[in-house]
Amino acid sequence: MKTLTVFLVASLMLVFTPSQARAPGLNLVASQQFHKTFNGNELLKSCNALLNSEQARRESDIAALASGLPCLYYTVGFMHGYAFGSRSAERGLNLFCLPENSENITGEQLARIIVKWAQEHPEKLHEGSPMVMLAALNTAFPCK
Repeated sequence: MKTLTVFLVASLMLVFTPSQARAPGLNLVASQQFHKTFNGNELLKSCNALLNSEQARRESDIAALASGLPCLYYTVGFMHGYAFGSRSAERGLNLFCLPENSENITGEQLARIIVKWAQEHPEKLHEGSPMVMLAALNTAFPCK
């Protein structure tokens, strides 16, 4: 239970801490420049922190635990995206179509899209998070 509590607190720190107060590399949630600031160096730091998280858990070091979360979230999200993209390409499907200025879409905007869709479709929330995100993005960015 203690580990779960520490993990939840660390996750909330990422979401609710102003970006100026976060440690470098932890601007995962609201950064328009995430793809530029979270480079290979930041990924390495975060993944090393994740791999060393057992010691951080023993020491209840919330900041150390939080510094490994970008690696966890980014790698899992990347793999989910790659798997869905591969399956979609094999079937010739466009699951959603981003606008031309999609590089300006922020993490906060994506979170709003997901929350809005989830609140409007509570009957679908038992499905896996990739399916929920896909449905939300398909609704927000349909292919024409």
